[in-house]
Amino acid sequence: MALKQKQARYILGFIFLSILVIFLITVIFLNNRTTAYEIEFIDFGIETVVRQQLNKPFQPLTSDDVLIIEHFSAPASNVEVNSLEDVIYFKNLVTLAVPNSTITDESLKYITNLKNLNTLDLWKNKITDEGLSNIVKIVSLRLLSLGMNDISDKGLIHLRNLRNLYGLDLSETNVTDSGINNLKLYLPNTRISY
Repeated sequence: MALKQKQARYILGFIFLSILVIFLITVIFLNNRTTAYEIEFIDFGIETVVRQQLNKPFQPLTSDDVLIIEHFSAPASNVEVNSLEDVIYFKNLVTLAVPNSTITDESLKYITNLKNLNTLDLWKNKITDEGLSNIVKIVSLRLLSLGMNDISDKGLIHLRNLRNLYGLDLSETNVTDSGINNLKLYLPNTRISY
């Protein structure tokens, strides 16, 4: 009888420990799971474009909603974007086109973590030589449009390491033939228009 009681206690202890382990694994899994959260956009222009793209004019927008966005384009005549702070939510962004807006150097720090970004159009914004130090951190870039910004030969040094760049638009900027020729030494396969 005593042996049967020991065996029963052993079995009950084993069952208890098994349940405890399952419970702990479940708790750890649930705590590590990422859950969608509502996004409060800072820039009205970005929010407007996202709502149009997702066909969600009034519903709350979540982090899961913006994960599906790969191409973001603010039409030049309809929407003005003032800050790129909200693009930190767009983890899968491949194309970012924000022409004819008021993007500044300060705002460019928010795009440095867009690891899949291959096209960046910032034509006619308020970008200067200083802002290019953030753009160079996006090594996946293939196409870059910086036309009609306040960029000079001084800023071109920042673009030298964009080895994957296929096309670069510097039209209507302050770059010179000398600056472009120097840049071509580092980017011989890049088509540069200025």
